[in-house]
Amino acid sequence: MASGLWKCLDHLFLLRPVLMPPLWTILLLGYYQGRRLGNLGPLGRTFLFSTFLMGAIYILNQLRDIESDRINRKLFLLPEGWVSSWSAWAEAIILFLLAGFGTFKIAPPLGFAFLFAMILGAAYSFPPLSLKDRPWGGLLANMLGHGLLAFSFGWLTASPFFSLKLLCYSLPYGPAIGAVYLNTTLPDREGDRIVGKRTLGVIWGRRRVVLLSTIFVLLAAGGGYLNGDLPLLASSLVVLPLFVRANFGSGMEVVVRATKVSILVLSGAACLFFPWYFLLLVVGLIGSRFYYRRRFDLAYPSLRGS
Repeated sequence: MASGLWKCLDHLFLLRPVLMPPLWTILLLGYYQGRRLGNLGPLGRTFLFSTFLMGAIYILNQLRDIESDRINRKLFLLPEGWVSSWSAWAEAIILFLLAGFGTFKIAPPLGFAFLFAMILGAAYSFPPLSLKDRPWGGLLANMLGHGLLAFSFGWLTASPFFSLKLLCYSLPYGPAIGAVYLNTTLPDREGDRIVGKRTLGVIWGRRRVVLLSTIFVLLAAGGGYLNGDLPLLASSLVVLPLFVRANFGSGMEVVVRATKVSILVLSGAACLFFPWYFLLLVVGLIGSRFYYRRRFDLAYPSLRGS
């Protein structure tokens, strides 16, 4: 394959498309709930601009984490020089601008939600807050950004008004995402400890983190029940046994599998309402497997391992 095409693919995968499904899924479920109360908004544009926004935030996170990623032997694009730092910065800025201007043209409330997400994304990775390096800051930022805000992106596209109902429906998605985030702090504990990152995985260890993630799944199920949110309720109940089982083991494989399966199950719920989303996920999976195998000789993504 020509080197120029590989460079383009490197910049595409710098956006971490493998990590996009949680954002996409919750956005779609927010749109599904919002359209029951409002009109059909421009879902395609919001979906695209949300991808730009999240990709830019992931780029910022990688720029900040170059050293820890090098130690953890992950995300090779910046640590090994496949993509230069200056071009990564340029890519992130362009994506932020496209997402910001694009969403304000759709609806001002949606634009303000995106603007807040941009600020949160910058605060997550960089001083003075560096929320990702703070045990509770990292958790709350993920619950808010990937949970409540992602849900609001979809809701505000269909029903472009802030409301108490939006807050009530979005709240259970905070612990749903919190459960996933908590478990992802465990495989990287060693590298994070070396570079001084203080995630809950580092300061608490496996047992307490897995217990809290299980409690969060229960909270998500409870919120889904109270709101009559069947996709969230059913998905939480399906994955709950995996999270419970993770409390009674010592290896990381069951924790990683519980995390990935929870994303898969919730995405499956979204596919029931948006069948085209299933095709996108399949194409994304095949494309990612091809890219990581050919570029780095990795079998990624996978339900196995970390």
